Amino acid sequence: MKIVQQTPTLLKLKLNRYYLHFLRQLLFFIPLFFIPFSLTGILILSTSFRQAILECTRSQPTQNNCKLTSISLFEKQITSTDLEQLQSAEVEVSVVDNMDMYRVILLTKNGKIPLTNVASSGTDIPGYANQINAFLADPEQMSLEITSPATTELLLPLVFGGVFLLIGGGGIVFYLIKFNQTSCTFDKVSGKMHLQQRNFFISKQENVMLDEIKNVKIDEEITSDDKTLYLIKLLLKSGSFITLRAQGSQAEHYKIAETISQFLDIKFLKT
Repeated sequence: MKIVQQTPTLLKLKLNRYYLHFLRQLLFFIPLFFIPFSLTGILILSTSFRQAILECTRSQPTQNNCKLTSISLFEKQITSTDLEQLQSAEVEVSVVDNMDMYRVILLTKNGKIPLTNVASSGTDIPGYANQINAFLADPEQMSLEITSPATTELLLPLVFGGVFLLIGGGGIVFYLIKFNQTSCTFDKVSGKMHLQQRNFFISKQENVMLDEIKNVKIDEEITSDDKTLYLIKLLLKSGSFITLRAQGSQAEHYKIAETISQFLDIKFLKT
């Protein structure tokens, strides 16, 4: 905490808590660790989860169309084609880790269109191809709708993507919350002390009448890593106190406390 302005009627203190330490960690951890984790998580989630909806309608036996909607976590893509372009549907089979994986392929006059970009081991997948072929062969069937469900094989990448995104995004949020800016203004004109604390997400304000401040003192606390933390405390006539967290040496804290004491004409209780 530093004195940024002092006049006979105004004393303003400001603290960018962990400012330099925060910037060093921000410039190191976020680009090298948290952002890659977040991007990896987003990439896994966006490429792993796919769901397809095929809708075909016949307004007349010879006038019909199909619409294929591909849905992921972050986008929705629609492909439309005339039903007469659709010739048939087949099942593509691949083997992954000794397991048969199925994917429905739509055969059109212009080429192949996969119903889904992700293969599945679900035994109901070949049934989708049978439904499509049956619809194409029956001109009296007026509509067809097939929705491919999210398969169990997508659970693992979804979990991994979620974990990566949680680690990366959580780390960024943690450092943004950790950065805390505090400003404290003693204003003799209004007769109030204005205390504002804020980070990137929240802001808190507190106003106290100057004549309610009885004394100022400095307390010492030992942190978990055996470092001494100095706290400037304003003791109120009500018995409560307001803590001003600052950084710096003991001498710097004493200087600020003495300045407050002299400005408000109150006692500085030295330990």
